[in-house]
Amino acid sequence: MSRQLAGSDMFDVDFLGFPRRTCHVLLPSQPLRAAQAGLALYDSTLLHQRVVRTVGSALIDLRLHRLFHFGPIPGPLIDRQWWVEWRDSIAVPVIGPVTRAAFRFWEGRALALLMTDTGHPRGFVKVWPNPPGPPRPIPCMQPVVLARLAADPPSGFRVPSLLAEGVLGAWAYQLFEPLPPGPHRPLAAAPQRIGRIVDEWRERLADVPRPPGVASHHVIGHGDFTPRNARHAGDDRIWVLDWEYAGWAPTLADELQFWTTHFACRPWSRPARDGLRTLTTLRQRGGDADIADALRWGAYMTPGQRVIARVLAREIGLHESEPADTEGRAHA
Repeated sequence: MSRQLAGSDMFDVDFLGFPRRTCHVLLPSQPLRAAQAGLALYDSTLLHQRVVRTVGSALIDLRLHRLFHFGPIPGPLIDRQWWVEWRDSIAVPVIGPVTRAAFRFWEGRALALLMTDTGHPRGFVKVWPNPPGPPRPIPCMQPVVLARLAADPPSGFRVPSLLAEGVLGAWAYQLFEPLPPGPHRPLAAAPQRIGRIVDEWRERLADVPRPPGVASHHVIGHGDFTPRNARHAGDDRIWVLDWEYAGWAPTLADELQFWTTHFACRPWSRPARDGLRTLTTLRQRGGDADIADALRWGAYMTPGQRVIARVLAREIGLHESEPADTEGRAHA
């Protein structure tokens, strides 16, 4: 099943829901290059997700894309008049003509890949209600961090440039440079490689002024450094994405987040074994006091991550009753 959306050239095409049952992403059916490019919005962190995306890409190549039915769109997120006004007044002056778009809706936000009529990516935009409700704050340090990381000569990794941000009507937005076209693949979880990426951004952000009240041993971290946000793009370079939670944090907070997520997402996850592997990896980067500091930080964790984190806490003698560093996170 497909549905015709009218109101502007962005919507004057059939949209397809991908995958077929869940419709996490809405793809423009024409041209096929735009549908292929829109698949980059589909999260392919897990093995089964990568299989689904590969099958979907093959079906599009075989012109069987209409097998994907179009699911319902939450009305408040597709305000066609708003999108047309935003495109014409904000996006087009910055990135040029936009006549196709793929959409994803996630945690109260709309994410869109903006394209030309031939399917060439122009930009990537995040849109959320203004003011945002909990738990997502207005991004604070992200503009500073991205400006500094994007301005430096490319090295071990790249970040997408922030092209425009602001508020239009009832919605806030951030417009980013798109990733290079082509298939994306997860970054191999090699401890030395992950450590080099973290060390590099710390070095490149070392001169950011430290606000009053921030602990002297805290560094600027990503805040959501997970395998989903570190990937090889179509240019075969490593890109680190989604810096909206960037802020001051304990030295091992990001690496704790990365490795607990990495092991929790594995289909054969075993918390006791994975907790010891995470502990061994983190001990190569700091002492047990640093690990305890990261565990107390109180960053968001899934239930699978929390089970692994409890193994770490037990191994280093950290009591679960010890409070998280909520004051530190407030400063961040």
